[in-house]
Amino acid sequence: MKIDGDEVGLGGGEGDGVEVVDTKSVSRVKLDLNIPEWLLVEVLVRLPVKQVFSLKLVCKQWRSVISDPFFIRMYVLRASMSRELPPWTYISYTLHVDGYYIRHSEHPSYELLLDVYSRDFKCPSFYVLPCPHGHYGYTSRYTVLGVSNGLVLYGPLVCCLNYGICNPITRQWMALPPHSCLFNTVRGGLVTKVDNGVLTSYRAVRIEIILKGSSRIRFEVFFSEIGEWKSFTVVTEQVIRINSRRMATILDGILHWVTGKHGIIAYDPYEKPDSLRFIALPGDIDRRCNNAKHHGIPSLCDAHQGRLRYFEMSGFCKRPYGFSSIGIWILNDYSSGEWCLQHRVRAADILYDDVLSGQYLFLQPMSFHPFDSDILYLGYENIIVSYNINSRKLKAHGGELGIELTIGGEQPCWLLAFLFVIPPWPLYLPPLPHPFIPPPPPGAVEALL
Repeated sequence: MKIDGDEVGLGGGEGDGVEVVDTKSVSRVKLDLNIPEWLLVEVLVRLPVKQVFSLKLVCKQWRSVISDPFFIRMYVLRASMSRELPPWTYISYTLHVDGYYIRHSEHPSYELLLDVYSRDFKCPSFYVLPCPHGHYGYTSRYTVLGVSNGLVLYGPLVCCLNYGICNPITRQWMALPPHSCLFNTVRGGLVTKVDNGVLTSYRAVRIEIILKGSSRIRFEVFFSEIGEWKSFTVVTEQVIRINSRRMATILDGILHWVTGKHGIIAYDPYEKPDSLRFIALPGDIDRRCNNAKHHGIPSLCDAHQGRLRYFEMSGFCKRPYGFSSIGIWILNDYSSGEWCLQHRVRAADILYDDVLSGQYLFLQPMSFHPFDSDILYLGYENIIVSYNINSRKLKAHGGELGIELTIGGEQPCWLLAFLFVIPPWPLYLPPLPHPFIPPPPPGAVEALL
């Protein structure tokens, strides 16, 4: 097979000897209709996923091969053996809509996530989500409830009756049927089951947040297999106050929230949607981090490399640094709830770069680096700060594209952000048993005129 006169080989060397075709000029590809399908698969499986998707437009044969579950399994398997780390970024909890795109900011220079990936693993970036055509409204604010395997669960920030699920890479979206429970404050999550690059099912979860706490914790779960929402209420012996400023942490399909006094609550929407499990936090943490005053802002429960990790900045707001020390614990045994202290350092013993040196730091932990267990990211004013466990250094990172990471000039974009790792193969959202088509929003016709 030749592309613009160049031979595409299957030999070794960088990129396995495959010369990448310019996907903007697919029309220049000279097709050999007699090419064996096995050879076509061997070539396509070595190309970047974005180019593979572009080559669906070449002909029906190529589209059929690329869409075949066998090819997807081959592609995912090969990607899993690659030494190249997947690209990743952050998605903010609060988004703005401008035209057909949801933006982290109203600044016009943001580019699509489809075209720009965070290849610099030392400094994460913020990008844009597609807004479904005619969905909800044309000028609005949105909220993200969960991210899983490259899919995003989101809906309007105000009067959030309808939710949608979107794949930012392929720009495919699907409206979920309206739910029935009205919660004043909502958190949630998205849990997916994937088999060799194919989405088999998912659960969209909503949890009611009572700021003063409650002994009745209400959930609403969307079951993709039947296309319906189901309601569950879990009654506890004590009043539980979930940290409202923190998103759910997902590990092995189970959602985790940190509470004010009762450690971590774990919720399994697949196996036990009508019950909760309590996991005690380490005994030597600073309990003030999760009290009603701080709402968990100086602490973080995160899933990393198959285990839960807990991070805290003890002595939050204490001068002169803004905190007194940093501590990191790992949940060694999930069944028994056994924690192990991994790292602790005083604020005075930390190295600060030129931007942070001498500053009173109001830091909020965001997440651990998805692939480097020694790196943690925190938000500070309009920048992102990384902390290296080995070097004990805090380093400031500016915003990508040279613009401030703010939400419409109001709040920092990293506030309640979600870590978004690009999967090796973008998941396709299969149609629901009873597809829901949302009605056009009021004023939509006028907005188009």
